[in-house]
Amino acid sequence: MKPHIIFREKGSKTTHIQHQEKTQYDSRVYVSFNDTAYCNEATTLSWINHDLIAAFQQGPGPLALGVVSFHTSPEVKALLKSHDITYS
Repeated sequence: MKPHIIFREKGSKTTHIQHQEKTQYDSRVYVSFNDTAYCNEATTLSWINHDLIAAFQQGPGPLALGVVSFHTSPEVKALLKSHDITYS
């Protein structure tokens, strides 16, 4: 699974700076941006869609999530369940 780096960038549109920053990293690194540079529900959902689902298509395995609220939100739980991913 790819490492995930989150940068702070205000606004929801992809900017020239975001594009330039992403190209500085190896294609095996997942680079994303949000207003705080912290992981949140949106970045968790993006990571699940971008990396996790593909990783579990190669076969089952354990997934341990933290106790932060965005790891256990209804949207995250539903997305994981829809792809037969069991978490603890």
